[in-house]
Amino acid sequence: MKINSNTYLIPAASPPSTNGDDGAHGRLALVPYLACHVPQYHAWMQSPALLEATASDPLSLAEEYAMQRSWRNDNDKLTFILAWSKMPLNYDPSATTPTDYLPADAEPDAPLDAAAVATLRSLGGMIGDVNLFFHDHDHDHDGESDPTSRYCAAEVEIMHAEPLARRHGLAQRALAWAMHWARTHIGELALPGVELTSFRAIVGWDNTASLRMFQEKLAFKEVKQVPVFRETHLVWTWPKVVEKKGVNEGNTEWPFAVPRYEECVLRSSDSRPTKMN
Repeated sequence: MKINSNTYLIPAASPPSTNGDDGAHGRLALVPYLACHVPQYHAWMQSPALLEATASDPLSLAEEYAMQRSWRNDNDKLTFILAWSKMPLNYDPSATTPTDYLPADAEPDAPLDAAAVATLRSLGGMIGDVNLFFHDHDHDHDGESDPTSRYCAAEVEIMHAEPLARRHGLAQRALAWAMHWARTHIGELALPGVELTSFRAIVGWDNTASLRMFQEKLAFKEVKQVPVFRETHLVWTWPKVVEKKGVNEGNTEWPFAVPRYEECVLRSSDSRPTKMN
């Protein structure tokens, strides 16, 4: 999605460490999915376990570059790469799409400026991604009809590809940030006039850790079991009472903790200021 193609999220008031010490759990950042991330992402997806966990089909490297371009340009998809300060750098932030993998009519990637490359290096290596798929729908929000409004739901997915980064609470934080950021921005920038009112997740029965996280930490409710696929469908709906109070975006109004984060600009050519959330 173009709206986050130059945006990265970091913990509020938390500049990159200069001495290598970012605390016991390290420092998480969400960064846009760029061409430089594709080779490492492709390497992850050679794992049969990750393919099964993400219900994905294996792609060639050329297809992976094409998928990255699609994610960047489509308004119904949003993805952030998870970077972690304790993960050794496992990609080249200065890399662009090789010309062999560009469509004949495509312009070559504009390389990142030196400051953007340095920023990505400072945030650490890739550990996974968080994705949202947006679905427009006409259902009443919370049982109340409003013919002037259009609503959409977002299906959320998260992948933890690096075992080193597990059991540090990073998946929960990444989902909370991505959901909060999407709700704040989606109608304003990508889908004018559309309000994001619910989030959905599909979790395999064997993934008990994710089921606990979605239900116990993120307040998702089970709505369906699908035995043929051995999966549980979960939903979280934005409470109508919050909107009536006129406080749509306050962290304290969410039914789970949204750790404060800064919304930062990656490329210096973009003049947007840093925002606190």
